[in-house]
Amino acid sequence: MAQKYFPNTNPVGREIAYGTGPHDRRLQIVGVVQDARINNVHEPAPPVVYHSLTQQTGFAGTLEVRVSGAQPDVAGMLRGAVRRAAPDMPVGSIVSVRERLNENLSNERLIARLAGCYSLLALALACLGLYGLTAYHVTRRVKEIGIRMALGATRGQVLRAVIYQVAPLPVAGLVFGIPAALVVSRAIRSQLYGVSAIDPRMLPLASAALVATSVVASLVPAKRATRIDPTIALRYE
Repeated sequence: MAQKYFPNTNPVGREIAYGTGPHDRRLQIVGVVQDARINNVHEPAPPVVYHSLTQQTGFAGTLEVRVSGAQPDVAGMLRGAVRRAAPDMPVGSIVSVRERLNENLSNERLIARLAGCYSLLALALACLGLYGLTAYHVTRRVKEIGIRMALGATRGQVLRAVIYQVAPLPVAGLVFGIPAALVVSRAIRSQLYGVSAIDPRMLPLASAALVATSVVASLVPAKRATRIDPTIALRYE
């Protein structure tokens, strides 16, 4: 609000008025606070003016009280304080800021948990599919492995050759998958609050999981093939 009505100037000490008639109220600005998303975390901050209770007639609203230390019965203490100060003033519900915040963000947190579960499921399915594809690719090369071993190749040389030939699969997936994830993250950025659309920890973790799955998927059948007698591997179909 200060940026809208007092751009490029200090609004402290200036005055604002309610209404344009002879009975308009004029208030002097004594400070500027940060924007607050009052109604919804996804909506922009509305223009708000804070003033003291002495400038408010017919007050019926909420009071915010800061409590220091651990208080077991804050609600009872506040009700007692209000009764002593103003016995005729009714007191409605008393909730903490954390409870109100949890209530307002319940849907967002539920969606975040569901998205996290679906992401883990998608990662597990991707790893499973990559394992099956890599294992099938290596299994088809059992005859080739038998020929290599018959010509004097050691098990270590065979395993390294298999890994080098299978490595382009996860590398290609990461080369195309990471930019796609960055593009998709822009579409969901408007639905997030308090967190970033790109987690600098999860993206490398998911990439490492795919690479590790590919390595394991190539090593398991390759080790199994290296234990086969070369004469049997040459007859393998």
